[in-house]
Amino acid sequence: NSFITKEDLRLDSGKLRLLIVAGLDGSKYTPIAAMDLTKRFYTEERYRSLREKIAISVVPCGNPDGFSRGLRNDNGFGGNPAAGYP
Repeated sequence: NSFITKEDLRLDSGKLRLLIVAGLDGSKYTPIAAMDLTKRFYTEERYRSLREKIAISVVPCGNPDGFSRGLRNDNGFGGNPAAGYP
């Protein structure tokens, strides 16, 4: 799953677009942290001025195979997404 804002779909918004790809290490904590950060960015008043300039999207788990298998940095197919992305 990913979290994409309405602003991400507006190519003419003029906002700086940030993509957070978390969970490459297969950890259960980094996807939670990425989603928490994104939720706070879009809901907390103190980030209002930044929201006018920046659009954030997040892919909470960029290593779903490693996550589901509990392999941490390994993806189960000999790759290490945490060391080679992109």
